[in-house]
Amino acid sequence: MKDGIHLDFDERLYHNGPPCSEDNGHKFAFDDDGRFVCSHCGEEESISKSGLWDLYGRTPRHYRFAPPKEHMPHLDFGKALHLAVLEPELFETKAVQGPVDRRGNKWKDALGAIEDGQILLISDNYDDCYTVQSEAWKHPVVKKLATETSIFEASAFWHHERTGLQCRCRPDLVVPKMKLMVDLKTTADASAWNWARTAGNLGYHVQEGMYTEGWNKAGGDPTEAFIFVVIEQKAPFCTAVYELPPHAAEEGRMVMERALDRYKECLESNKWPGYPERVVELDIPKFSYRESEPPEL
Repeated sequence: MKDGIHLDFDERLYHNGPPCSEDNGHKFAFDDDGRFVCSHCGEEESISKSGLWDLYGRTPRHYRFAPPKEHMPHLDFGKALHLAVLEPELFETKAVQGPVDRRGNKWKDALGAIEDGQILLISDNYDDCYTVQSEAWKHPVVKKLATETSIFEASAFWHHERTGLQCRCRPDLVVPKMKLMVDLKTTADASAWNWARTAGNLGYHVQEGMYTEGWNKAGGDPTEAFIFVVIEQKAPFCTAVYELPPHAAEEGRMVMERALDRYKECLESNKWPGYPERVVELDIPKFSYRESEPPEL
């Protein structure tokens, strides 16, 4: 994909990548310009934050040989919540209220009746989207965002300067006037303690550094701040807004750089290792020591 900001780039193509793959006989290799491209169609491979986190947080093998992404209905509710809070007009056209559950012919018939790109929700989830919208807009930060001219879910492609690899990101919301980037997350528990743990486990600190840097390099309006709008999926649908401190964001940038190095090593060698092929000594967490003292490291 050509570097730059693509405002109407198909979401499914963004997440699943180009249709070419080594499974159907296409071969990828580095060309004379250092781009990792398909020899059949010339399409360049790019990597997202979630791909880098799989490669870094688990193993390169988990990234390269992950099973095809399947449609998971429970994720539709999260997607619909995004629209209801950030793009209410689009929610009215894309979200469709379905039967009370996903069982039987009523659900199958409803699926067959929706248009491509629409989201079918069970009846209660559809109603919940309006409740979440109302509750989220009570938060002063979210209310302020709702009044600003923003760019929604644009896809950015750019080449990482040091490694030459193409990267991509798709921020939920960019507010040029405020020089602000926003990521909306839904969760069961938006408390500060739980969200800090979630952010670390899922690599959201990597997201901030990669997204802001990538957006700027792809030609987007400069962004100087990054916040997470975190909404609970069950009543009372509380909303929290978080910003990572500079040292956490810097850790994320360092992880991104290390992950890109490892990604390039795997591309060049065409080797995608999994877990170590040896016996690894593994201690239990400190809190699991109940009858004795944990060793001092």
